[in-house]
Amino acid sequence: MVLESVQTNLISILILLIIYFSLIKHAHKKYYLNKIFYILLWSNITILAFDSIAVYLSGDTSLLARALMMFSISIYYILQLIIVMFWMFYITFNVEQNMRAFKYVVLVAGPLLTVQIMYTLLSLNGNYLFYIDQNNVVFRGELFFLSPLFSFSLVLISLVYVLLNRFKLKKTDFWALLVFPIPTVIAAILQLIYQNLNLMWPSMVLSILIVYIYIQSRMTNTDALTGVYNRREYEYQIAYRLNNRHQNKVISGIMIDINDFKQINDDYCHRVGDVALVQLVEILRNSVRKDDFIARIGGDEFVVII
Repeated sequence: MVLESVQTNLISILILLIIYFSLIKHAHKKYYLNKIFYILLWSNITILAFDSIAVYLSGDTSLLARALMMFSISIYYILQLIIVMFWMFYITFNVEQNMRAFKYVVLVAGPLLTVQIMYTLLSLNGNYLFYIDQNNVVFRGELFFLSPLFSFSLVLISLVYVLLNRFKLKKTDFWALLVFPIPTVIAAILQLIYQNLNLMWPSMVLSILIVYIYIQSRMTNTDALTGVYNRREYEYQIAYRLNNRHQNKVISGIMIDINDFKQINDDYCHRVGDVALVQLVEILRNSVRKDDFIARIGGDEFVVII
């Protein structure tokens, strides 16, 4: 059982490292969403490592082993809710696209994290979230249910938040954000029911893998500057819609470019030109329906398919 748990954790860590090194080559480090995702990756690697240490030391009655067990299990319980907080932050930032998302998360999750830290520290010499017996074996405490309940509550709040703000999101983004937390929700429920089951962090790895697939998909079909679709996706959409259109359905398109855009770049520098492109996209988004297709197919050339 010990060997199996450690092996599962090591495989999970390996998957997370592969995701990290694969993504870091292509995704810009300075973007807030990417920063949040990297924090999620390394937080999960850390908690899996401490979980492995705790499992390995179980039953070792030496003073050093007991001290390491107390430290490892404390970090494990505190990190649990911190990871879920950053998970919430990732979801809310996708909706808000600004730092207000961080304030929302701290306001909602901060009190729960404070309670979790308090009971974690009290559990080192008591029977609250957990207790460590004389054989250096960790058992669930009388208030253990609070830990998965807190995590489950925050994930559930995130799902409700996405549902309430679905009008701000593209359909693909909405469904992706809705699916991300589902493995963790299922794991939290199962962990409350079954005493010896520990699926929380392998399930979080699965959620991160879903996020990674979503990010990769977005990177291949989205224009990095403006956030609208790129020429590659435009050509795919044209071919798909022409091949699958109904007989009575009309496909309409608008081609747009910015007059004297080169002069903007020459007179005011390319950074100002970039701002002009982003502002044009905002105008287009506010002028068409949420599910209409907008693509940047050239420097200052855009297409809207309605």
